Amino acid sequence: YELADPEHFVNFEKCLSSMNSSEVICLLTTFAQMAQARRTNMDEDFIKIIVLEIYEVSYVTLSTRETFSKVGRELLGAITAVHPEIISILLDRVQETIDQVGMVSLYLFKELPLYLWRPSASEITVIRDWLLNYSLTVVKNKLACVILEGLNWGFAQQGTLHLDQAVHVEVALMVLEAYQKYLAQKPYAGILSESMKQVSYLASIVRYGETPETSFNQWAWNLILRLKLHKNDYGAQQNCPTVPFSSTVPDMTESPTFHPLLKAVKAGMPLGSYLALSMTAVGHSIEKFCAEGIPLLGILVQSRHLRTVVHVLDKTVPLFYPCQYYLLKNEQFLSHLLLFLHLDSGVPQGVTQQVTHKVAQHLTGASHGDNVKLLNSMIQAHISISTQPNEVGPVAVLEFWVQALISQHLWYREQPILFLMDHLCKTAFQLMQEDCVQKLLYQQHKNALGYHCDRSLLSSLVSWIVAGNITPSFLEGMATPTQVWFAWTVLNMESIFEEDSQLRRVVEGELVINSGFTPDQALKKAQAQLKLPIVPSLQRLLIYRWAHQALVTPSDHPLLPLIWQKFFLLYLHRPGPQYGLPIDGCIGRRFFQSPAHINLLKEMKRRLTEVADFHHAASKALRVPAEGSEQPPESQAGTPGYLTSPELHTELVRLFNVYILWLEDENFQKGDTYIPSLPKQYDIHRLAKVMQNQQDLWMEYLNMERIYHEFQETVGLWTQAKLESHSTPCSLSVQLDFTDPLLAKERVLNNLQKHEAPHPPLALHPMRPPVPVISSAALLSQKDATQLVCADLNLLQQQARTAALRESQQVALDSELLDTMPKQYVNREEQTTLHLECRGSSGKKCQGAAVITVL
Repeated sequence: YELADPEHFVNFEKCLSSMNSSEVICLLTTFAQMAQARRTNMDEDFIKIIVLEIYEVSYVTLSTRETFSKVGRELLGAITAVHPEIISILLDRVQETIDQVGMVSLYLFKELPLYLWRPSASEITVIRDWLLNYSLTVVKNKLACVILEGLNWGFAQQGTLHLDQAVHVEVALMVLEAYQKYLAQKPYAGILSESMKQVSYLASIVRYGETPETSFNQWAWNLILRLKLHKNDYGAQQNCPTVPFSSTVPDMTESPTFHPLLKAVKAGMPLGSYLALSMTAVGHSIEKFCAEGIPLLGILVQSRHLRTVVHVLDKTVPLFYPCQYYLLKNEQFLSHLLLFLHLDSGVPQGVTQQVTHKVAQHLTGASHGDNVKLLNSMIQAHISISTQPNEVGPVAVLEFWVQALISQHLWYREQPILFLMDHLCKTAFQLMQEDCVQKLLYQQHKNALGYHCDRSLLSSLVSWIVAGNITPSFLEGMATPTQVWFAWTVLNMESIFEEDSQLRRVVEGELVINSGFTPDQALKKAQAQLKLPIVPSLQRLLIYRWAHQALVTPSDHPLLPLIWQKFFLLYLHRPGPQYGLPIDGCIGRRFFQSPAHINLLKEMKRRLTEVADFHHAASKALRVPAEGSEQPPESQAGTPGYLTSPELHTELVRLFNVYILWLEDENFQKGDTYIPSLPKQYDIHRLAKVMQNQQDLWMEYLNMERIYHEFQETVGLWTQAKLESHSTPCSLSVQLDFTDPLLAKERVLNNLQKHEAPHPPLALHPMRPPVPVISSAALLSQKDATQLVCADLNLLQQQARTAALRESQQVALDSELLDTMPKQYVNREEQTTLHLECRGSSGKKCQGAAVITVL
């Protein structure tokens, strides 16, 4: 306590200057550990003196601060992790000495565990003064930004807000006022803030070299999005207890507190638009959102604050799940949604609707930005929440987003929409709610085929098809290798349409009755008989659609076994009894008579073999590259709990080998096969189900654990973006009270856990004697002695026989070698004549080559 006396403090500083740096660090560390071990309510003065002393030595005193600033920062961070309220004392002292300390104070507060601190109203006032009354280049303004960024704007362990809701509102308005003051005349569009890397404010002003305005703009948006300002920011939305929220949401025009906000909204400022949607009745009332909120949403979209738009949709769209048509019939909202998708994918609005599908593919590729991924995660999180008790249910969420997406013109050419639809179809499959998606697609599909349109539109559609174009479909092209879940839903929907219109039944009937008909002839006859509005294209028959989709679906996709099942339900169908004819062969081969279709069958056989090889390699735990997998290779070898098990891979190998047999066997098409007599490898039980047209899916071949895990990963992406990363204390010193003697054992064990676990002792392997111990009693009994020696004698006898046999074999080989060698090689005299060429010299010619005889 003597250090509290200024005179003693001066002497202490002189003493420190005479010590080397290691001794000073040791002394300061001892002080810090003493402070950590004290109770705040009993020894507050002692802790305060130590904290201020470390601060003075590390940051104020000229002779020591250059050497010990980093050590002091770490020690103060350790003390305040145990006693967060001491941050208030440091703030007061920094306020007094900030002119001396300067920029170094930013690093100090960046190190402090501000997420544990709860500032008082007076301290918020100090921060407000620094933020609003000092320019962006002044240290006080920057320090205010660092402090506000470091606070915990999330939830405490009990599920309540760490800081009171009123603080969130006060800080939001404070940031808005600062934004209006410093950036009102500088239109920082969202494209700038969206493209910048998400880094801390301190890193942006120190390392990246941006202008103060740019750093402040990025900081303001990042902080505002972390504040909990809307009712849907907590409570049931985050699986937390309901946080007390004002029963009456304030109206922006009635409360004088919201004057800066009203001013920002009238000026069309994006930050003001977001806060109005988050804090006021505009974002909490269905009527006000439709009248006033949607234009504000449009401002955010047009200014390219796309990440902010996702947060707004997360807060406001749940209001409309019980009454969807308020938004689904609002053309302004739908146009803003489409513009959001276009801006994030980098494609100018309307381009993909004005060109053909092939050109659109080159323009868009498979591009969708990070904000579309974030929107998808938000939608999946809403679906997850909707499955809880007293919520709207997943069907309402699925129907809303499907209708919102497919209401756009030529939506099936937009890659971002297809990306979202693929995930919606996947979730609908997982929750067994595919009907609600298929119902919406079915109605729009019938409209596209001219079932509910005027005569002029129908005639133009017919002429378009007659010109050589194929029948419209949401699945452009023959198949898609990327949006497999979407393709599965669309093909199932078109299959229902094919059944309802009786097109398949009549086409198969024509092929059965008229053996000489081609599929194209049967299709035209069916159209005339059924009086369909338009003649469907041959390529759109489902037996071909399933075949092409089976060819392009990646080998590791969970749906691939079911896609092949759907194909074989059509290929091995026996339609004879439907027309009063005897049970004959399967109809499938009649659709594959042309050279192009025969080649398609060959491709299908080759593809089935490839898939079987893939699953065989996977069943042996080999590292095989997963075709079209969304995950990187390193993540494929992750937790075995959700990856396909070797047993399932083995079953899939067997299933695809069965498929190969079904495709190759010509007897099925002839109708002279007795199924019970087939070999076991044909899987006659499943074959009978297929031929009887039983539509039950073979779900045992589906890895539902993987599907559920991928769903949770997608939801987790939004949860991570929305919740505070430091809401759970990460330091062991925070979790355990240093002052409680009863927790001493736990503190010791926790400290030990910081180090690597010791290796276990070596396993003991008892040594066996080379010669077993012989009991002396065995030597006294002739019978026991004989038995004891018998085994060894038999072994020696066997070894002798082996040695004698090897010796005789060696002698025989030697004798054979002596007989063979003279026959292979013999010495005899030979005479050879060599002709040596003469080239001549000194201009003289040679008479010929020299002849030399060699013996």
